[in-house]
Amino acid sequence: MSQNQRLSDLTVRGSLFDAFQLRVSEWPEAVAWVAANPEETRSYWTWSELSDSVLRTAATLRRSGVNAGDRVANLGKNCAEWAILDLACSAIGAVHAPIDARVPDAWIHACLKQLEPTYVCGGKRAGTRFAHANSSLQELIASKSVDSFPRLSEVDPKRTACILFTSGTTSSPRGVMLSHHNLLSNAAAKLDAMPQSPDDLRLNLLPFSHAYARTCELTTWILAGGTMACAHGIDSALAQAARLRPHLLNAVPAFYEELARLIPSTSLQSTRIADMLGGRMRRLASGGAPLQDRVRQIFSHAELPVFQGYGLTEASPVVCSNRVSHDQPPILCGVGPAVQGVQVRVDEDQRLWVSGEGVMQGYWRDPQATEERIIDGWLDTRDIASIDVADGQASLRIEGRLDEVQILANGYKFSPRPLEHRLAGEMDAVAYCLLLGNGRRKPILAVQLATQFEHVDGAKLLSQAKEVLKDQPDYIVPDAVWISPEPWTVTNGCLHWKGGINRREIQRRIGSA
Repeated sequence: MSQNQRLSDLTVRGSLFDAFQLRVSEWPEAVAWVAANPEETRSYWTWSELSDSVLRTAATLRRSGVNAGDRVANLGKNCAEWAILDLACSAIGAVHAPIDARVPDAWIHACLKQLEPTYVCGGKRAGTRFAHANSSLQELIASKSVDSFPRLSEVDPKRTACILFTSGTTSSPRGVMLSHHNLLSNAAAKLDAMPQSPDDLRLNLLPFSHAYARTCELTTWILAGGTMACAHGIDSALAQAARLRPHLLNAVPAFYEELARLIPSTSLQSTRIADMLGGRMRRLASGGAPLQDRVRQIFSHAELPVFQGYGLTEASPVVCSNRVSHDQPPILCGVGPAVQGVQVRVDEDQRLWVSGEGVMQGYWRDPQATEERIIDGWLDTRDIASIDVADGQASLRIEGRLDEVQILANGYKFSPRPLEHRLAGEMDAVAYCLLLGNGRRKPILAVQLATQFEHVDGAKLLSQAKEVLKDQPDYIVPDAVWISPEPWTVTNGCLHWKGGINRREIQRRIGSA
């Protein structure tokens, strides 16, 4: 059986640990992980060294009372130890439940209360924020278990592999249950759209605790091989890019927008972008939120086209992706067609539905919410979509969310996302913007100014906005502008963790201004 055939078979019949062990058998002495941060315990790991640590960690978990089906909570940052814990959980059939440690303590405690975990890894802050944590990641992995590894004879690929927390449109966390098959099949589908190589070095910037990096970084690395390195923040990413000269990078739009802002619009722009990313970058990908057309064009001119995708945690997460074409230039319209194993349909209300191998098992301990989202095998994404056709290929375009639809005081409704995308793309002074219209006769334009335009006044912005939207019905065109007194960040709650704007928080701030 060929390697590709074995991988294909694993996505149906195997676990994450099985896929990892195949990689170990193929390249035991190849470098699997390079340390990119001072806090990591060693400079690099081979595949066989990672495997030894996975087996020891699995034995330690078992000795600590963790059995198949038990939840192991993880508050650690991305690092080799994070991946080792994930694979150790897979080996014994435990459920890995990572939680983004950047979120408020109240959110973390709500997640832990839902999970009732058997074991908690609290990162390096275990003794300060979460005294009930069993250990930090580093302490767990460093333990020298002498036990023989008590791995289950077989882990059902339909068994829950992880629980990933998402707020969606609710104010409380929801745990999305994803199986081994969900994750492996979705990663294989992403690799079909964007092939990767055992020779690739990937620079990870996104948290593994969220589905985008969980699948498109960690699981594709397990399936495709190559070398992983982690960075934390844009400054770290640029420093590590210069040092390691990576080939692959996934990011949210905010990263590409910041990179474009750092480089003046000159004839040397293309060369400088390539140099800042190490000079060997061959594939950039973006997800989590829409990427502005003008930013995308900057990278295309640098011969580094950004491949966009669309997905949601409940779909493992990839639904659509721009694709690599071997005999012609890639088609980068919208977010691309559905990936293999996924079907999409748009109903008469433009609501997007998804079916296929990546659809979640359900929400953790919330069957009612599960039944509301999955109907007759189809996942309600609650997104508004349309289908474009470019060069004979259908591509999905996300127009906004149903819960973002604005209802004006005169009864008119509109979806703000495509209009905001136009405004941000055509108004140089605008870094981020929202159109908020609920309960108003006409929308108000909320703006975070780009750094170099911090003295632009509202009247000028309003005039520009009216010009950009002159082809729209009058009731959609804003009649006022609100300029944010501070940048919108994840820390102050104005941005979601994936880089999208927190509409509710901006609305609250305008209301109290």
